[in-house]
Amino acid sequence: MSLNKFLDSQHSYNYKMAYVRAFAVFAVLLAHADLGGLYTVPVVDGVLWLFSPFSFMVALFFFVSGYFSEATPEMRVYVKKRFRRLVVPYYFWNLFYAVIFFAVTSVGYLQVSGVVDFSSFFVQPWITGDQYVFNLAAWFVLTLFLVQLVYVAMRKAFAWGKCTNEYYLFAVCLALGLLGTFISTVNWQDPLRLVISRMLFGLPFVAFGYLYKTKLEKHDTATVTNIVVGAVLLLLAQYSLLSFYGNLDYDALHVSFQGRFLQPFLSSFTGIWLCLQISKLFSRVFTPKSWTSKGLKLVSDKSLDIMVHQFMGFWLLSAFFLFLGAGGFDFAAFATDMYYRYSVGGVIVTEGLYILAGLGFPLIVGFVFVRVRGGIASFLKEKLTRHADGLLKWI
Repeated sequence: MSLNKFLDSQHSYNYKMAYVRAFAVFAVLLAHADLGGLYTVPVVDGVLWLFSPFSFMVALFFFVSGYFSEATPEMRVYVKKRFRRLVVPYYFWNLFYAVIFFAVTSVGYLQVSGVVDFSSFFVQPWITGDQYVFNLAAWFVLTLFLVQLVYVAMRKAFAWGKCTNEYYLFAVCLALGLLGTFISTVNWQDPLRLVISRMLFGLPFVAFGYLYKTKLEKHDTATVTNIVVGAVLLLLAQYSLLSFYGNLDYDALHVSFQGRFLQPFLSSFTGIWLCLQISKLFSRVFTPKSWTSKGLKLVSDKSLDIMVHQFMGFWLLSAFFLFLGAGGFDFAAFATDMYYRYSVGGVIVTEGLYILAGLGFPLIVGFVFVRVRGGIASFLKEKLTRHADGLLKWI
């Protein structure tokens, strides 16, 4: 790549949103690694109490998706593109983990209920999303697909009605989101309750992402005054929420919002705003320095791989401790609880190794998969070219 092209790519790359996406990935890794034992570190414990990853991490991914949404794409083309980007890779890896699940449960290293059949492979991913446990975090991929389609359809409807006010669209999406949290509390046993509630819950954050890009971002400047005032207001808002509600955590997969309608949105918006402000500062301080830029792009651009493969990374690390004969390793917990985390020498902070495993393994898988896919594509292209040349000579 020439110097001019490199500088152009550095200029066009959205570092702030890359940091936001990286924070979303890290928040999910923290949550699924049981905070990596960091709650035993006093200062870090205070930060995690104030802004728990469980209180905003899912919403943050929806927000990033909305930020990069198109205004009014052609619906058929958009559905096809998102299907290939999200659904096809999901089912490819679902097949991979179905095989792993069957093999590991067959030998007793994983003792959980579940079968590999048509329903668990094709149907349940849209409903429960955790049927093969190894790709547990990937439930978000299919929900994101549904939310994106509904959001774009709503934009089309608003455009058809000559309504271009982004604030109105956001208000409608927020109302639908509140309906989603309400549905989660009613005694409705149909499996569609989970699908509808999750989908409605994600809509306001996708809308907020697009609203921020088009209307709010230009006012969100990184001046000293804005940073200080914003930090003070954010801390006051978060303390108020914690004082009023207590625990702000929620479970979007199982649509468990503690019977609250508004709180999941309030804590999600404060969490999103926190990540935006930190990302805005980081994008000015640390980039475009080369080593930080490369690391940032590696994590941010591979967020889908990390979401899909992180639990396999956790499990492999635990399996390593098992075969190493680590003292105090609880095999029963390892075999029955995918969230089991082993503490080296009983030191809980060593569970931070799971964060590294949940990050490192997906990056390795992504790297290998890209190389293998590229090799196969090159091989097929070469074979087809040779056959075509031979056919032309014969003709």
